[in-house]
Amino acid sequence: SVGHSNCPRGCTNCSLDNGCTACRRGFFFTFIRTGMRHRGMCVASCPLGYYGVRRKTYSFCNSCQIDHCSACFSRSYCTLCQPPYISYRGRCLERCPSGLYYANYSKDCRLIVDCMIGPWSPWSTCSRSGQTCGYKYGITSRSREVLEGPSPNGASCPALSENRCCRMEMRHCA
Repeated sequence: SVGHSNCPRGCTNCSLDNGCTACRRGFFFTFIRTGMRHRGMCVASCPLGYYGVRRKTYSFCNSCQIDHCSACFSRSYCTLCQPPYISYRGRCLERCPSGLYYANYSKDCRLIVDCMIGPWSPWSTCSRSGQTCGYKYGITSRSREVLEGPSPNGASCPALSENRCCRMEMRHCA
C-alpha cells in the first residue's frame, strides 16, 4: 500500500500494482483496463457504458446491462443507444412503437415531432443578373437548413430562404 499523499486524485488508498483500492467521498470506484491488466481508479463521474451506484460508505461504477446501450442511468434504463437503435423509455428499439415518430435531433420516439430549423446564413452579396455592378439595385438572399423534419401531425417548417432588395455598392462597372 502507498501513502495517501502519493495516490492519484480521488483515492484514499492505493497500491503500485493495483492502482486505487478505495475512493474519497463523492468519487466512484471503477476499473480501467490497460492491455491484460485492470487497475482501480477513482472518478468524479462514471465512463460511457457505466452508471454510478452510491452507497453509505463507498460508490462504484456498474456497467449497463441493456442490449445496444452506450450510456445508462441505471441497470435497466438506457439514456443513449448505439446507432441505428432508438431510445424509448429506457430501452433500445429498432423502430418507434406504432403511433410514435422518430425525432432524429433528440434521438427518441415522440407523439409529435415539430420542424426544427437551423440559424440563418449571412446575407449574400448584392447582385442582379449575376453581376455585382452596373445596376442601382439588386437582390440579396439568405437561407437556413431543416435540422429535423416534422411528423405528419407536427408543426410544418417555416420559409427556408428569404430575398430582399439591396442597393449595389458599385453602380458603374470598372
